[in-house]
Amino acid sequence: WLKKGEPIKIGLLFSRTGGLAVPEEDSTLVMQYAVDEINKAGGIAGMPVEPVIVDAKSDFTVYSEKTKELILRNKVIAIFGCYTSASRKAILPTVMAQDHLLYYPTCYEGAECTQNTICTGPLANQHSKDLIPFMVKQFGKKVFFVGSNYVWPKESNKNAKIWLQQAGGELLGEEYIPLGSSEFGPVLNKIRDAKPNFIFSTVVGASDIAFHKQFKQEGFKADTMPIASLTTGEIETRAMGNEFGAGHFLSAPYFQGLDNPTNHKFVEGFLK
Repeated sequence: WLKKGEPIKIGLLFSRTGGLAVPEEDSTLVMQYAVDEINKAGGIAGMPVEPVIVDAKSDFTVYSEKTKELILRNKVIAIFGCYTSASRKAILPTVMAQDHLLYYPTCYEGAECTQNTICTGPLANQHSKDLIPFMVKQFGKKVFFVGSNYVWPKESNKNAKIWLQQAGGELLGEEYIPLGSSEFGPVLNKIRDAKPNFIFSTVVGASDIAFHKQFKQEGFKADTMPIASLTTGEIETRAMGNEFGAGHFLSAPYFQGLDNPTNHKFVEGFLK
């Protein structure tokens, strides 16, 4: 259905504005880099790849509307996008109704399987399964869970509780804040009263940056009560400032500093 030489259109559905822009803008840039590399190598079967880039604005309604546009108006063959399971679930009805294809490139809670979605991010057994017992061993058994209020943090914490129990840990509290919120005063007060040995965080986007900043501003110390996160990567740390990220922990499948030829080539090409 494609003529020789015609571009292969793909949709890049990420938020470039709003509370999810910090991680999702970089996702857009990485996808653009990948497309450039593919096209430099001759494209796919001699046909160039053409990205159709849209801004979902960190709004679930916009994600859904833009999905329809990408499929029906722009005629993309696949969509690469979303950073939260909530946004993924917002667009899945359209993707499935049109028998289309979504590549979802970030953390995934599992327990869902459709023929229309390819998840490339880590599952709980690929990060929190190792992170929880490590933190218990290094810092102590008492833990406080903090997450953004949507499906991925809640489902992730169900798994984290299993790893915590197996490690002999104790859950002192579990709090969820609205997605995009920057007010952590009440949660930090509860943490201060509970006195955990560490905090397990599934807070995402701009909220994650606000959480780390307010943690330090409220006088908490990373060396005595660190935050162990599944989402506070190099992108978020750069946005908040190293002084707010120092001393905390992240478990993830990728770090920019990985020392191998493939990663060296990627980092050099992407950053130049």
